Amino acid sequence: MVYLFRTIFLFSMILTALFVPHVYALKVQVKVPNQCCRLDRVEGNRVYVKSSEKHCAQGISDIAVDVPDDTERVQVYVDGRPWVNTVVGADGNGWQTPMREFDMAAVDRARRSAESYSKKIAVPDNPYRAEAQQRAQTMADYRRSNEFQERIDAERERQLSGVFPEVLKDYYPNATAPGGFQPASGEPGSERVYVFISSSVPESTLRNYMASLDKLGDPGITVVLRGFVGGMTHMMPTIDFITGIMKRDQTCGHESTQCEMYRVNVQIDPLLFRSYKIGEVPTFVYARGLTIRDPMMGEGTKYNAKADDFVSVSGDVSVEYALESLNREAKSGFLERLLKKIGHSQ
Repeated sequence: MVYLFRTIFLFSMILTALFVPHVYALKVQVKVPNQCCRLDRVEGNRVYVKSSEKHCAQGISDIAVDVPDDTERVQVYVDGRPWVNTVVGADGNGWQTPMREFDMAAVDRARRSAESYSKKIAVPDNPYRAEAQQRAQTMADYRRSNEFQERIDAERERQLSGVFPEVLKDYYPNATAPGGFQPASGEPGSERVYVFISSSVPESTLRNYMASLDKLGDPGITVVLRGFVGGMTHMMPTIDFITGIMKRDQTCGHESTQCEMYRVNVQIDPLLFRSYKIGEVPTFVYARGLTIRDPMMGEGTKYNAKADDFVSVSGDVSVEYALESLNREAKSGFLERLLKKIGHSQ
């Protein structure tokens, strides 16, 4: 009886192998006319899709299908007709070499192949490189010059007072103050002053900084902390620290939500400390020629922000002294305008 059962089972397995269609075991990506196409069925190496009745913007898309594991090419049919297309790897009759499942080994092979090829090619030298660099440097120097900055200030004042006085007053609320033509909001330009601090700096020094920076009201000035006070697992010590140095009135209760604060940009960015090689605090850094790819990313990220050059000064000094020291080396119109502002505000 057992022998008979085994014979029947073996015979059924043979019949299954002979008559049951090949199992679809390989998942591949095939090209279709647009993303509205939906898979209908797969017959061997033929992939049938149906187009949507609704309007769909044309543009080649991908869909995932299961095909026999020995498939080398597939032919796509759209609404029963062969899709004639021009995608890479396909001929005019719609035959495609499908992209198989993601293969890390293939990625590594492609990387090594690209590295090997890169060593065999040489980019021809640009005969205009020196002239282009000289012209770029001339333009950069002019952009940083006092003459150019004064022209910008004059044009701002002309627009504010004679062209768009009603519209621009919302963006330049301090325009009547000396040197007050700084936007109330928006991205600062290509120059920065970073003030690197920590909780180890005396609170009286930090509060003086906040008061001075608040009077300047420039979006190009940022106070930077390396990290959280007490570590990232403790938020409240950092909040208490920043609140303490930002309150205009120290007698205002900690529990009050109506305490008036200095308007100063404070950030936590350890990458900025690394970018400017900050070894002690407080340190003032002036950076110019700053190029930022993504304003939503931190300026300490080396792939996002790069400055042409920078100067720094360290020590428990006043904001005015720090700006004067920076400007003695940088000779910046931006720093000079900040110093004029400090002089008028005192």
